[in-house]
Order: sequence, then C-alpha cells, then structure tokens
Amino acid sequence: MNRCTFFSDSLALPRPEEGVPLEKTYMYELHKNGWLIIDRCKRSADTTSYLNVPHMEFCDLYMNNSLYYVVQLGFCDSSPRIFTKRQKLFIQFMQTFKYGKILADRIFNIVTKNRFYITKKRSIVNVEISEFEENIKKIVNNIIYQNNQIKKIILINILHPTSIFVERSYNVINLIKNYNNIINNLSDEYDEKISIINFFDFTKDNPGILLKDGYHYNIKGHEFLYKSILKIIKKDSI
Repeated sequence: MNRCTFFSDSLALPRPEEGVPLEKTYMYELHKNGWLIIDRCKRSADTTSYLNVPHMEFCDLYMNNSLYYVVQLGFCDSSPRIFTKRQKLFIQFMQTFKYGKILADRIFNIVTKNRFYITKKRSIVNVEISEFEENIKKIVNNIIYQNNQIKKIILINILHPTSIFVERSYNVINLIKNYNNIINNLSDEYDEKISIINFFDFTKDNPGILLKDGYHYNIKGHEFLYKSILKIIKKDSI
C-alpha cells in the first residue's frame, strides 16, 4: 500500500466539537482513497518540533519509506506571541500550584484583553524568519535523504486568518506573507521534488471556511486540501 506521511500542527487534526470529525479531515479522506496514512502531526508544533527530537523519533518521522510527504507548518512559527517559549513554560509551571494558577489565570486574562498592543510592543514569534528558512530546508532535506522512494513533498503554505485573529495580532498578515515567501520559493530550489498548495489565497478568498478562532478551518477547508493533494498525486503518476 502506498504511504503518505503528514507533518502539521493542530490545523490538520479533527475538531469534532466544531464540526470537523476525523472522517472529514484531509488525511482521512486520502486514507479512504486507498493510502496508508502515517500521521506525525503535533498540536502547537512549529518547525523546531520536527528537528530537535531524539534519534528514535527522528526515525519515526523521516525513515518510513513514504512516497509522499505533506507538510503544513509555519503558522505556529510566524504568529505573534505574547510570551516567549520560556515564559510560557514558566507560567505553565506556576499553574501546577494552587495560588500560582490563580495568578497565572489573572495574567492571562489581562494580556488576552490587550493582545494586539502587547504583540505590537514585544514583537515575539516562536521561530524567527531566518531560523524558519533554515528549519524548513532541513526538514525537506531530511525527507529526501532518508526516503529513497520519495516522489514528492507537498508543502501547504500558511493560511490567511480572518479579521477575528488579525485584529488581535499585530502585523500578522505581513509576517505570514514573509514566511510564505520562503515556503513558495522552495519549489524553485528543489525543482520537481516539491509542490506548493496555495492555501493562503484560498482562505483569503473564502474566509467563511475558517472557524471562530480565525485560523482553524472547517470541512470545506479539509476538502480543498484533500482534492489539491490528490490532484498533485494523480498528476505525478501520469
């Protein structure tokens, strides 16, 4: 059976409480079309999540003889943040204590209400753009060098969030465009090994497919990605 491995954050995963059951995700749709799906998605993952891993996890990620890889990363890298990763870990540690949790909850309530102004002032992202470029190339190279049978790496560029998210995150659209430029340019650098799905333009033109948080998408978004992936695979097999 043909294998296809998926790297993504929570965007590719089901959200049954919001009308996106497992059976309607683009991964599962491909499975119903006869493909063996290797799900290596991680919630809240950025590109470093697929590089800074132990050896056995590296093998699980990259050494599985897949014909295709679908990579949907970048949103967690590029989105403006209120806290650095270390600060977030410290706050999570605080929440393990009774009074620490009370204090952490108060902090979250305050900063959430002022998210736009804080993201403007602090200019924090999980992965700086220079590191993102280095990371995404390492991921692509790992896939190519560890899989002799690889036919294509399908990269889904970063989506266009709705105004709900944009109005709370300073300069987010420009950030996403800059990170997407790196993704889009990879198709030239790696020639026929990479195909790009332009999810940014699709979500910009169809904001109704995005859920209330402004960046996760409904079953129509999954349907678009499934059909786009299948089109690339069918074209590649001609």
